[in-house]
Amino acid sequence: MILGTDLSGVVVARADDVREVAVGDEVYAMARFPEGAAGGSRAYAEYVSVPVSDLARKPLTLSHQQAAAVPMSLLTAWQFMIDPGHEVANPLQPGRIGRCRWRVNASWSTVRQGESVISPCSWQSGRAPR
Repeated sequence: MILGTDLSGVVVARADDVREVAVGDEVYAMARFPEGAAGGSRAYAEYVSVPVSDLARKPLTLSHQQAAAVPMSLLTAWQFMIDPGHEVANPLQPGRIGRCRWRVNASWSTVRQGESVISPCSWQSGRAPR
């Protein structure tokens, strides 16, 4: 069994009909769980095959290690916040999911801050966009 869901790397091969990426492109992704997931998503393998629709170009400002830390954390954070109109309370926690939630919250124009100075113990709250 090879574990792992998040990955970042360089495209080394592609199917003939794939035009969205080229060999040599730096990409990152969250590998899908295969049918019967007992074998794992295999993202920790040296080589991984994923659908091109699951790939995104790696931002130039991120290392491969940083890019590989993003997909599952960001998806988890996003899933907590996608109900339009619901209040979002987000303690600034030192984990990846907490940081992702805060950054997404902060990017929404409808977020209101309860404090002028954000400290590790403060709360960010706002209303999800409609």
